[in-house]
Amino acid sequence: MWELPEALRGALDGVVGGGAGGARLARDVEALIARYRADVAAPEAILATPGAARAYAAYRMPATYAAVRAALGELALRTDGAGPSGLAPVTQVDVGGGTGAAVWAAFDAFGGPSGSLERARVLERSPEVVAVGRELARAGGLGAAEWELFLVAEGASEVAVPAADLVTVSY
Repeated sequence: MWELPEALRGALDGVVGGGAGGARLARDVEALIARYRADVAAPEAILATPGAARAYAAYRMPATYAAVRAALGELALRTDGAGPSGLAPVTQVDVGGGTGAAVWAAFDAFGGPSGSLERARVLERSPEVVAVGRELARAGGLGAAEWELFLVAEGASEVAVPAADLVTVSY
């Protein structure tokens, strides 16, 4: 299983709260789980508060990161890594990307000093989640990522997603 990068782990600790705020975070996570189990139809209703967005980051981001990082690692292996016949994305768009777990995973897989990934955009419909994702990126030094509100009209048969070398959609 892939471990969170140190920068992301530190950002999560600082942004979502621990220590004295840990009891509140635990209550927010329990409330979030209860709302998911209640089968609330609209995700924006589930993630409508700053506490819910932070709880989502604390509760879901580590597992989402690990799953996406494992998938991207397999993808890189199967495309022979970077090179003419391999995958060397320079840009990424993460659709419905929440707090940015897939962006962190892509920068881990394809970024770094010798990597190809330079820029990423997270498209997310919850303003509270966008705010937490931006805060995590700032705290963790992920300056090459940006978040924007992205709403899909109900009943839309097509969605215009910005062009990118790598497009991710998790869960």
